[in-house]
Amino acid sequence: MSSVKTNILANFIGRAVAALVSLLLIPVYIRYLGIEAYGLVGLLALLTALFGILDLGVTPTINRELARLSTRPGAALLVGQRRGFGNAHRLYALALFELCRAEYGVTI
Repeated sequence: MSSVKTNILANFIGRAVAALVSLLLIPVYIRYLGIEAYGLVGLLALLTALFGILDLGVTPTINRELARLSTRPGAALLVGQRRGFGNAHRLYALALFELCRAEYGVTI
């Protein structure tokens, strides 16, 4: 089997195992947290998935570009660029949080 097929198969198996474990842990969550607190776990899982979708590929793009730039001469300058990318990513996450907070009227 080619390495691409092997990687695809391993990816599907990993996702299936993660989904199965999360389903098997539902009774444990409910027993220790109670049904109301488990609702918060579901809400947090929903928000995590939503922010993962809204990331729009920013995180992999930053990682790829930093890896590509690290092979060039003068790669020591990447330390400052990485900090800049990290700050930009934090600002992006904060903007998404504020947008969601304003949309749904959540107060902290």
